[in-house]
Amino acid sequence: MIKNIKRAGIIFLAIAIICLMAIGCLVANLNNNIAKDSGLYSEQNVELKANTSVSSAAPDNQYTYHLTCDCAVGTPCVCGKMAQIWEEGVKFSAQNNKNVRIILDKDWLAKDDSKKVTSFGGNDGDYNPALNYTDEAFFNGRLSIPKGATISLDLNGHTIDRRLQAYDEEGNLTGDKARQQGNVIVIFAGTLKLYDASYDAEIVEEIYQQYKDDKEGLYNQLKNLECGKITGGSCSASSSGGGINVNQLGSKFEMYGGMVTKNYAIDGGGIACMINTYSYIHNGIVFDNLSQNGGGGIYSAEAGKVEIMGGLVAFNRTLATSATQGGIFVESTLSTTITNTYVAYNSFAGNGAGINIESSGVSYINNIDIIYNSAEIGHGGGLRSTANSKIRFSGANDIYGNTHLEGKLNDLLITDYKYGKLNITEPLSLKEGGSGQKIKVFRTKTIGTYNYSPFESITIGYSNKNGDIDPSTIFEAENGQTILKDGEVAFDFSVDSEYDFTYLENNERKYYYENEKLFGYNDEEIANKVLGKILPNTSVHDFIKNIELFNFTDLKLFNNSCQIYGEGADSKYQSLLNNGYELAVGTGWRIEYTKEENVTQIIYLSVLGDLTGDGKVNSADVNYLRQVITNNSYENLSVEQKLAALIVNNGKIPTRTDSQIIWEVICGRVDIVEFI
Repeated sequence: MIKNIKRAGIIFLAIAIICLMAIGCLVANLNNNIAKDSGLYSEQNVELKANTSVSSAAPDNQYTYHLTCDCAVGTPCVCGKMAQIWEEGVKFSAQNNKNVRIILDKDWLAKDDSKKVTSFGGNDGDYNPALNYTDEAFFNGRLSIPKGATISLDLNGHTIDRRLQAYDEEGNLTGDKARQQGNVIVIFAGTLKLYDASYDAEIVEEIYQQYKDDKEGLYNQLKNLECGKITGGSCSASSSGGGINVNQLGSKFEMYGGMVTKNYAIDGGGIACMINTYSYIHNGIVFDNLSQNGGGGIYSAEAGKVEIMGGLVAFNRTLATSATQGGIFVESTLSTTITNTYVAYNSFAGNGAGINIESSGVSYINNIDIIYNSAEIGHGGGLRSTANSKIRFSGANDIYGNTHLEGKLNDLLITDYKYGKLNITEPLSLKEGGSGQKIKVFRTKTIGTYNYSPFESITIGYSNKNGDIDPSTIFEAENGQTILKDGEVAFDFSVDSEYDFTYLENNERKYYYENEKLFGYNDEEIANKVLGKILPNTSVHDFIKNIELFNFTDLKLFNNSCQIYGEGADSKYQSLLNNGYELAVGTGWRIEYTKEENVTQIIYLSVLGDLTGDGKVNSADVNYLRQVITNNSYENLSVEQKLAALIVNNGKIPTRTDSQIIWEVICGRVDIVEFI
């Protein structure tokens, strides 16, 4: 019985070996058929060698093509062989639903084309919109990934250059042949996986850490880095993404290494992720690209999902002054993740230089460096959040050195304090071993139609995730003190102001700062909001300058009869706004500003020693106070007048001592500052 079992096992093993040999022959024949036209060897299931932070194992059913030709090194391929191999690989992938690996064995430079300026291949002549190019391997001069194709492109240390954009050694633009379809690569409902066997993520990390605070040093290191590159794209009009355009519904782009550099487009100088597409950037460098309107490095508009989960986005530039887009610009995108990524030295003339999130679905931002980005004359240097941004912010971050408004420090700007707050979904901290610098928050007046209140919190869920951790250890206001307000991060501006909000308690003058009160937070029981510590003979312009840090929106200033300052002010006062003797800010004047949409806040003013409301301290105030004391009419005074009258006997009804002090001030023998 045992012998029969052994004999059966031997027969079964032999049959299995014969079957495997047959399958091997079939595979070999299939591979030979794939490569027979090009004469190149193709192999099945070969691992990629790109050094990335994620698994680089090749997917199943993958076939390999090598892009090469006999043309001289450093010259465009004019023999057509590289174009032929590319087309074979792309069409095989699309027709057989296979993941095809294409390895670049030499630089591929687009050839001159009389109609397309430069072209990698495809039909000669003008672009014909009547033709369906979404089924082709080339589209109007560009490399194309058509519907159904999955291409794993290994740059292998080489460059793909469209040759439409050129720069000198200093980085200045020396050649610009921008055209409507001037991208390097366009993805039309297919999938592109970009690798680079020469890319070493550890070396890039070392370069960044060593040179991150040295702008010139980091730029030169990245410029001279030996790795595969996508370069030379230049789009003049409707086509975004100078380097790579992820274009149509169902398009998918993955990046695991290499560099996208020296490309230009109206939107998305390096990479553009467009309508209903999916992009996953897990490593690699987006460096020194240029856009006209926004997204100098990466631009996402109405995309389905974008993940930037590693690598470096640096030195990308945007030119327009009126746009609101940054080095990474995301608008109207369903889901965005930016994590474990370095965003550095991107510059923008307009608003939002580093990362700009605008009117999008949920955006997850954590464990990120945002450093030395600059909005040259606009708002928002580092991270800019606008209306309906829905940012989920967490992790250990290093955000510092970012500037806007011609050099003012700004790491975080929230322009909509009703719908653009940071949702703290996980514990938040500064990065251990990072710069140690706090995230500098800038608060600006209304931009466009955004809702704004300088006293609103900037977070949602801070205390839920960070407990009682003092937010001042993480955030720093441009002015004012970082505090917890109902468990959220907010700011007290009075701490750095010459003035402070004031109130009466048992007939005693109290100031907010000394009594742990915050305007608009825990002062609900104070009916009349009064701003005090204002000295006599303060001009309107000096007063306005000293309250700028409060950032009152649509500020208007009224005296006891009409509007003095702001839109709609009486023009007859214009020439007196700098004159504190002819027109001084007085007790009983009021500020009106837009607290939120369709809501106006009123703040009254109290000038120490000024009971008559003319902004001066003179004999009229002495006589007024003496009359109040004689007639016991103190209770008939307004709150602002009571606060102004409490000179010496603070805590009691004024006496003749108070009137005498005012007289001594008038005579110049006493400085009223001593009684603030």
